[in-house]
Amino acid sequence: MKKAYEAKLAQIKAIPNSNSDLKLYSVKKVACAKAEGNPGYNCDVEVDAENFKVRAKNTLKARFVKGDDGWVVIEENR
Repeated sequence: MKKAYEAKLAQIKAIPNSNSDLKLYSVKKVACAKAEGNPGYNCDVEVDAENFKVRAKNTLKARFVKGDDGWVVIEENR
């Protein structure tokens, strides 16, 4: 899961004028269930990250799908 979020963070940093100061410390799975009617799994995850020099842990709902290069975060709700 952490690798999926690291890949997502790399995509964000590649956008011109994006906040390149984002730092990801950890991602912890809280719970997961097979996505109904969609591929992958719906998971509750705790993300420990820093943005604008403020570090915080947030619990998010995200859908993970297995791609060619591993798991990918394709949908996220706060």
